[in-house]
Amino acid sequence: SNVSVSFERFGEPFLGTDAKFVEFLANAMESVIGRRPEVGTAGGNSDALSIHKITNVVEIGTPIAGAHILNECIPAIDLLKLKRIYLKVMQSF
Repeated sequence: SNVSVSFERFGEPFLGTDAKFVEFLANAMESVIGRRPEVGTAGGNSDALSIHKITNVVEIGTPIAGAHILNECIPAIDLLKLKRIYLKVMQSF
């Protein structure tokens, strides 16, 4: 049988270079949730793949098991924490 397989990469891996901004965000998050956030690149698909060549990108959010699935959801308490983190970032900026 004749079978043809091809693979296509959606986006190139990248790592933000603005360490001061990452530190700023980590400090804001720690002040709200009481612990230092994990900094890493093990996320899933992201809008950042489209804009990281134009500007520095740092994404923050709540971990979601099974993101991008039908009826995706997070605990309400995580959403409230995320709201407080965003507010702290804006107040501190």
